[in-house]
Amino acid sequence: MTKKDVGWSGWVEKTLTIPWEKYEKEKVSQWLNNTVNSVDGYKRIGLSGDKKTLTITVSDAWYSTPKFQKERIMEQTGKQFAGFSAQMGWRGETPDVDDYPTVIFQDIEGKRIGKHSTFGTKIYE
Repeated sequence: MTKKDVGWSGWVEKTLTIPWEKYEKEKVSQWLNNTVNSVDGYKRIGLSGDKKTLTITVSDAWYSTPKFQKERIMEQTGKQFAGFSAQMGWRGETPDVDDYPTVIFQDIEGKRIGKHSTFGTKIYE
């Protein structure tokens, strides 16, 4: 079938499809790996069960990073997560306080050092 065909209906052999859960798991895994590899110093990344909170563990090098760079990294990662969440259908079309994905940043010992959410970016000093 091509775009020139009238309508977009047709049959796809079942063996060529995968369940949504498998597709979602593969996309999430790929996105998490890309994210953790995108910033030097991201050590570990985890997604909450409700898929609304991403927790990123950073290396000790984070403490020597200038504040403006920390804010930029947190904001960029938060926006990427919000976009990915929308793409995957994990939040409503119009994000609100209860629906907006949050990224929590912590150090290797588990101390929260910052976050990005609907309220913006906040660094805990």
